[in-house]
Amino acid sequence: MVNLHTLAGTGLKFNGVYDNVRGDIHYYMRFFERGNVVLIAGWQKPGDPVDLRSFLRQDAQSGENNLHNTPVEQRNDSLFFTTMAPRGAITYAGVVDGDTLRFLKHSMVTRKRSVVNYHFIPD
Repeated sequence: MVNLHTLAGTGLKFNGVYDNVRGDIHYYMRFFERGNVVLIAGWQKPGDPVDLRSFLRQDAQSGENNLHNTPVEQRNDSLFFTTMAPRGAITYAGVVDGDTLRFLKHSMVTRKRSVVNYHFIPD
């Protein structure tokens, strides 16, 4: 059983998604006050019949529809979580800055590190 810890007071917003866009590929994440985050990535163009954001539900199952659902840990002003990809783990360490989340993303497979910004989109 996974223990979740509330994310209230972290500065995160729970009434929308955070998005990182690269061309037509969106990397969405939605945080839930109970202490988890759900992520999905994929092609998303305006007017597409399926909105990827609709898959970001509190109880989404990891592995279905390229989803990740994982607990979030807060330490001081930073947030931490890990997703498991088929080839290995990806860790996220970041901070909230208004409507932006800034994460250091680190692939344990490729050892590649990058700073990634996600911008808030309200529902």
